[in-house]
Amino acid sequence: MAFNDDATLIATYGTLFYAPVGTALPANGAKAFKLNSDTIPAEGSGGGAWKNLGHTSADNKISFSFDGGDATTHNSWARKNLRTTYADSTCTITAKSLQLDGDTLKLIYNGNDEDGGVGVGITKKPQTFSLFLLAQESADDDSDIRFGALFRKVSVTFDGGPDFSGDDFVEQGMTGEVETVAGKKPIVFFEASKMKQS
Repeated sequence: MAFNDDATLIATYGTLFYAPVGTALPANGAKAFKLNSDTIPAEGSGGGAWKNLGHTSADNKISFSFDGGDATTHNSWARKNLRTTYADSTCTITAKSLQLDGDTLKLIYNGNDEDGGVGVGITKKPQTFSLFLLAQESADDDSDIRFGALFRKVSVTFDGGPDFSGDDFVEQGMTGEVETVAGKKPIVFFEASKMKQS
């Protein structure tokens, strides 16, 4: 494999888009996602759009992790390390939103309009979305150093309540578990060369 300097990324800027499960990507694919866009129309006549989650924490950036998948080596009587199997694994996405507006509160806490505010429960009740993570080095929407990740189906709940303990923006956490989708891989990465603007 050759060195590819253009395939490296410092994730200085980024955001998360969400849409109903099964929403198509935009007509121009992953490269149509723009950091500063409120919504990105989905391809096709079915309508739908990808909505920007808005401001998220720069100190606790959006991240995802894989857990599980531990290896077990199996021996035969005649041969050691004959076969290796792997346990099931999970993928978790975490984000810390900075916005305390009604739309964000409803999204994170599965809330609804109540008494002039947003009513939320204390029991987690997940909502299911497709998510698109966009990361880039420049704040410019025409940045060529970008990376994208599509999560086809994610079960999202709140992760604690708003945190007022710091001296910076109030953060409210959300966490999502990636679920399987029939016939397709649950995650699609979009390399820098596929994210360049036309």
